Amino acid sequence: MRTMSTQESTVWANGSMSIRVRVIVNDGVSSRELNDLVGHDWIKSVSYSDSIEDTLATANIKCFSHLGNYALSPWMSTSSINSSPNDIL
Repeated sequence: MRTMSTQESTVWANGSMSIRVRVIVNDGVSSRELNDLVGHDWIKSVSYSDSIEDTLATANIKCFSHLGNYALSPWMSTSSINSSPNDIL
């Protein structure tokens, strides 16, 4: 495990640290950035883990299924995200 420097420890201790993520999903046709899709941040939470011993890191991303008149579900054909994805990107 990597040890934190004194400066890093101070930042964590005073609570002024924030972490931002960028989630891009490629559906084979186009790429969509979920943290700014049609003006909304669709990301509910992100957790990740990695290890020096493993060559693979894992991430779990929870998203909102719908916001306003938009829905991410592929079964919601009436959502403009699904009916005309190229018009909103």
